[in-house]
Amino acid sequence: MFALLQKLIDAISALWTMLGWFGVTATIISLSTAAGGVIWAMVTGIAGPIVLMAAFCTITAGVYLALVPMAYRTLRRIQDMPIQVRPDPEIWRHVTTFRLSEAACLLADVEPDLAAVSKPGAVNAWYRAMCDSLKDGEIQHIRLSEEIVFRDGYYPHEKTIISRDDLKKFANKKNIRRAFLVDSND
Repeated sequence: MFALLQKLIDAISALWTMLGWFGVTATIISLSTAAGGVIWAMVTGIAGPIVLMAAFCTITAGVYLALVPMAYRTLRRIQDMPIQVRPDPEIWRHVTTFRLSEAACLLADVEPDLAAVSKPGAVNAWYRAMCDSLKDGEIQHIRLSEEIVFRDGYYPHEKTIISRDDLKKFANKKNIRRAFLVDSND
């Protein structure tokens, strides 16, 4: 009998905890407090409008109290979100060569990050478009002494270097205007 009672208490405790995660326990407590207060006030003879006003205020406070855990979790998620940093075109305007990863990030208006080209999104799309243009010969890469050329041509990668003029040519062909590609004397 005692073991059954202990299991029942544990089950109620677990249910109460789960309801607390959703803010339901505060609502239940406020409703029961308001109901108890109404019954007590009616028995003692306090005026009805005052009793209803107190019950309404108690329920409202309980609902706000129920929203506190959700608001806390939401604010924590907002706080943990990374802030997107945009590149400074005045700095990048003076660069004469770009890695494909840098060029893709700059065309997507994102601060250059080597890992960004492997993630889904605009940076990856620009990177793939430039790789296709390199394979098709529309733009040329700057040849390095240690680069490997395969029988069927060069395979572009994140660190492939292209010139500013080729990047401008690529952007113009795609009808893309970015501030970092505009020369300071234009």
